[in-house]
Amino acid sequence: MDQRELIATLHRLHEEFEHHPQLAEPVKESLRQIVRDIQAVLEPSPPAETSPTQMHGRLAQLVSDFGDEYPNLSRTLLDLSEILARIGI
Repeated sequence: MDQRELIATLHRLHEEFEHHPQLAEPVKESLRQIVRDIQAVLEPSPPAETSPTQMHGRLAQLVSDFGDEYPNLSRTLLDLSEILARIGI
């Protein structure tokens, strides 16, 4: 169930990303990077360059950064962090 929930939440993040075309390029790159980090951590090999701890730290920072201006996007990122924690990442 958590795997399906993770995939659904990643899709929701993509939809939120598309819903906010006015996002500044650095913000877009931060979102792209966190998705790459999540994908890298989920793949069995080679080892991810970003540790789960670093990834959770980045997710927390993005949630904080986007909380006021993009609450739906922030909520989706928080959901991702919670799902990843539940599956042991």
